[in-house]
Amino acid sequence: MSESEFVRRFIVDGFSFDQSMAFSEIFEVKLGYVSMNPDDGEVVLTKAEKNFFISIGKTCDNGVMEYNSRIGKKQFRDLWPSTQGRRIVKVRNVMYFGNYKIMIDQYKGNLLGLTMAEVVFDKKKNCEKFSIPDWFGKEISDDSMFLNSSLALVKKLDELGLKWKSA
Repeated sequence: MSESEFVRRFIVDGFSFDQSMAFSEIFEVKLGYVSMNPDDGEVVLTKAEKNFFISIGKTCDNGVMEYNSRIGKKQFRDLWPSTQGRRIVKVRNVMYFGNYKIMIDQYKGNLLGLTMAEVVFDKKKNCEKFSIPDWFGKEISDDSMFLNSSLALVKKLDELGLKWKSA
């Protein structure tokens, strides 16, 4: 089944994860890009736990609009080689902030040390009226450097030019 959602993204720096945080889920996510044209839409394969998806994402005002569809494990395996050199691995921590779902992603590999938060909205108007929590850093929803498709090409974290508070 396909669904449409809006997403806003933020850098999270100096944020510490502790036992008191109420994460509803923690799992590894693998992303591989088949197509990487943000103007026309990106096509991405995703493996999250035992679930497999193919998605199309397109940048729009106030975030990214995504369309997601489940695929089978065989379809995923058949398409995965086409993503060589355009992949990301991250640990996703899911929590709720009021009525909003927040996904805190801790990147691995070449992006080790990068942590970002994504907030998912079902309607654009909810996206626009969201009150940003104090522990969120810079909003990067409109910064193409922080799209997962761009991050999949980063060889070293220094390429992002971030100044870390926690460093």
